[in-house]
Amino acid sequence: MEKDFQKIIETISALEKTFEPNEYIRGEHNSDEERELYDMIGGICNVLFITDEGRPNHETMNNFSEYAPEGWHIGPGETDSFGWLTAIIHTPHGRFVYG
Repeated sequence: MEKDFQKIIETISALEKTFEPNEYIRGEHNSDEERELYDMIGGICNVLFITDEGRPNHETMNNFSEYAPEGWHIGPGETDSFGWLTAIIHTPHGRFVYG
């Protein structure tokens, strides 16, 4: 799991360098390379941070926060009466949306 966390951190760090501060990092990127990176990291996040029942995996999110750089955390994105529809990994530079 630690390797997955490191991959998430490295990939988001590479992606966020191409965005303006505080911009939402989503799948609508200009280059195929950025879209591939986004899809890869989004897939890893979906497996790690969403349970088989479709709920946030708070235990794994808490474990991630122990490995993540300072200023990084995971929180809800879009929500409805059933719970989280998307999630966001907040970084000091940008916000990575997945789910």
